[in-house]
Amino acid sequence: MSLLWDHTIEHRADELSRFSRGELCELSLRGVEGTTPFFDPPFLQYFPPAYSSMIEAALAACRSVAPDWRLGADVSDEFHGNWESLPKMPLRPGVGPYMMAVSRLVDGMSGVMDSEVALEILSACYESVMLSHLAGRITLEMQKENESCRAVVRLQEELIEQYRAG
Repeated sequence: MSLLWDHTIEHRADELSRFSRGELCELSLRGVEGTTPFFDPPFLQYFPPAYSSMIEAALAACRSVAPDWRLGADVSDEFHGNWESLPKMPLRPGVGPYMMAVSRLVDGMSGVMDSEVALEILSACYESVMLSHLAGRITLEMQKENESCRAVVRLQEELIEQYRAG
């Protein structure tokens, strides 16, 4: 499947490789947080309560370490332990990619955060919103026509421009 994200954000990998670790952490956190308004249905309805609580706690932990952007390994271990203990239930299609974005963010902020990790996070954010809106055989045209897909790409482009401009 060809993603709108691939055509607009992925090719900016060289730009992201020039960002500092701190810039990549902050950009990634803002990308993850900025994605939440674009789910359909809204975030708190899209995610089961145990998942949304865990996500909100993880993002709060990430925000709390600004401007150093360094989480302890214990935070990552706790996040993964909590994720493993979540009740097994049917989930909406976009939950998995968004949980992966949060997981990579927590791992990156407690370990290695480079442009590759940041791109994985941004890609997972895009995929999560796309899957919350579109189903079946998803085409590039469907993504281009979907306002939320376009909005997530715009958000990510704006974030990259902000950090590129310094």
